[in-house]
Amino acid sequence: MASTAWILELLYSSRYLIASSFVFYFFAQQYLSYQRLSHIKGPWLAAWSNLWLAGAIWRQRSHLEVYEVSKKYGLGNYPRYDESITD
Repeated sequence: MASTAWILELLYSSRYLIASSFVFYFFAQQYLSYQRLSHIKGPWLAAWSNLWLAGAIWRQRSHLEVYEVSKKYGLGNYPRYDESITD
C-alpha cells in the first residue's frame, strides 16, 4: 500500500509537467503537419485546424465556402489520393 501512495504522490506532484508535455506534443505535431503542407496555398486557419470548415458547416454554407476557396486558390491545389475511398 505504501508503494501505491508513493506513486500517486509522485504523479500528483508532477501533474503540471505531465500536462505541459501533452500540450507541447500536440503543438509540435501541429507545427510539423503545417511545415509539411505549407507550400499548398489555402485559408490560413485551414493550415492549423478544420475550424473554418466546421464554422461553414455550422452556418450551412460549406458548399459555398468550399467553392469560393477552390476559385481563389485553385481547384486542384490540395493533397488527394489516387484511388477513391469508396473503391
